[in-house]
Amino acid sequence: MIPLADIRDLKLFEALSDAAVEALCADAEMRDFEACDYLLHQHDEAHSLYILLSGTVEFLIKVEGVDDLFVGMTAERGPLLGWSIVREPHRYTATVRCAEPCRVIRIPRRAFAEVLKNDPRAGYALLQTIAEAVADRLQDALGLLSGIPKSGPRAAT
Repeated sequence: MIPLADIRDLKLFEALSDAAVEALCADAEMRDFEACDYLLHQHDEAHSLYILLSGTVEFLIKVEGVDDLFVGMTAERGPLLGWSIVREPHRYTATVRCAEPCRVIRIPRRAFAEVLKNDPRAGYALLQTIAEAVADRLQDALGLLSGIPKSGPRAAT
């Protein structure tokens, strides 16, 4: 179990009760990765959600004729990696590679499923936060691919 005090400031947990955060993190773990390690691979089954605590990650996608197309990166504390745990068919939509050593929190998909089932208020807050993260990442990727600069100070998440 990860101590509540270490993670309470993360956006994913802002609108949740302490009980909901504790339920999510009961089986969570801190993990460290080296530069060039992969956290997620596009199309693999989504077993876990990761939250970046430190380091920099790159987002890559495979499209027809191109492998590992760079579509963004982030070095912020708190972005969600692997949001596909909440959406069928539970397959990651991008590859995430560490650009430098990284520390993440890994939360198993079953922990999310339990909170979504047992605490509708927390489930709504979780899904809202995930939807915002996905929309931001899509906007950033589209901007990068089209050459249109970001509007505002937000970095890719």
